[in-house]
Amino acid sequence: MTESSVLLDVDNDTLLREYEFYRNVGPKSQKPEIREEFQSELKGIYDQADKNHDGLIQRSEFDNLIRGYFEIKSIKPTKENYDWYFQKMDKDHNQSITLDEFNQFMDEVNENDILPFIQEELQNRGLL
Repeated sequence: MTESSVLLDVDNDTLLREYEFYRNVGPKSQKPEIREEFQSELKGIYDQADKNHDGLIQRSEFDNLIRGYFEIKSIKPTKENYDWYFQKMDKDHNQSITLDEFNQFMDEVNENDILPFIQEELQNRGLL
C-alpha cells in the first residue's frame, strides 16, 4: 500500500485533524501538551524495542524500532536498508540509538515527509 492510496479513504475532517496534530508535535509546537503526549508515545515505542532495557537501541534491536516506518514507506526490509537507517539515526556514531536521536529522526520525518505529504493532499482537495 502506497502513501497516496492511504489517503484515498480519509475524509476531509480527519485529514485536517491529522494536519493540525502533526503541526503541533514538532519542536516548534505552539501546543506543548500535544508534543509531550507524542513524545510519550514515541518513548513507549522506543522502550518496547529496547529488549535488554539498557536505555539504548543497539543494531540488534533496531529492526523492531523501525519496522513500522518501513511498512508505511514501502521500504524493503533488507539488511542494507536497516543498516543505512541505523547509521542515519546514530548521530554520534557510537553504534547505539538514544531516545534523543530517535526523537530527532521522528522530528525530521514529520517536518520533511509527513507534513508536506498531508499539506499537498489538502491543497489538492482545495482545503489549504
